[in-house]
Amino acid sequence: MRRTFVILAIALQVVILAVMALEREYIVRYGTEVYLRTAPIDPRDIFRGDYVRLSYEISNISLRQAQGSLADKKMEKPKGSKVYAVIIPGEDGIAGLQHITNTRPDDGLFVKGRLSYPWRPKTTNNNALSIKYGIEAYFVEQGKGLEMENKRGSRTGIQIPLEMKVAIGTNGTPVIKGHRWSKLGMGLKVLRQGRQQNQKDEPISGRLEITLQNVSKEDLAIVDLPDVCSFALEPVNQVDELLPLANDFCRDLPVYTDQVIVLSPDESKTWEIDFAEPRWQVIHKDQTVEIGSLPWNNRFRLVYRPPSREESTHLADKELIWHGYLPSRAFHGRGNVD
Repeated sequence: MRRTFVILAIALQVVILAVMALEREYIVRYGTEVYLRTAPIDPRDIFRGDYVRLSYEISNISLRQAQGSLADKKMEKPKGSKVYAVIIPGEDGIAGLQHITNTRPDDGLFVKGRLSYPWRPKTTNNNALSIKYGIEAYFVEQGKGLEMENKRGSRTGIQIPLEMKVAIGTNGTPVIKGHRWSKLGMGLKVLRQGRQQNQKDEPISGRLEITLQNVSKEDLAIVDLPDVCSFALEPVNQVDELLPLANDFCRDLPVYTDQVIVLSPDESKTWEIDFAEPRWQVIHKDQTVEIGSLPWNNRFRLVYRPPSREESTHLADKELIWHGYLPSRAFHGRGNVD
């Protein structure tokens, strides 16, 4: 009897594995394909061969992007809770987050995941949810993991985003199909730290240098709007406030051909951004402040957002313009970069 039970248990496990494999194969063949942007970390594991660990843009989500009971800040959210990230493919094929919910959507495109850690309102000041989707490991040929990590770039140089090609089933299950590299890389460098306690005459906010580089093998165009308006200042997911800019210099700016810059392969364009200038002041608790004066948990990213294809139809070299969005590493207004 015991032997029969063991055989049945083994057979059941085999059937379950076979069903899972068939489901994955079906999703690969017939699922909806999107690209999810990510950065690889810790590329080697001697016990499992070469692979790249992945953390996606949709892996850490602010509660302000949540809907349903998931958005209730007073409600505890246990580890392993099922969630659904509703996504929309963008101009560059990268899927962006619309919102996240704990109720399965009736339609649209969504990715099914689970909370990596519990969220307890009484013990955390972090307003972000950490989520895993079952696609956090990407296995590659022996020796390729470290090569991919090197291609991504270093913290102090140009970083090239890795974009994963993912097929998504009708139930939200994602399966990795491959990868590509962004044609546009970005670097962020500190030029000046904000004022320290013993520096009363120094600016309270930092000054950074941001660089866009054509990392493809063909000519690529970017758009340089006045007042660095091709870049938006956006709070990271952990911040609960939106912190809008106090001075909207960039609203409804027209785009002209002389603002289009064609970059040859490996060519770059650099801007210096001084966060002590009024251009970068934000509204915090109904007051206009420099971002360097904010608490340390208020961190930002600079996001390159060129005009859309529809807004670029009148421009010369419009077919070369890179479209989409590209975020920098996170930083505090005093110039401390993650």
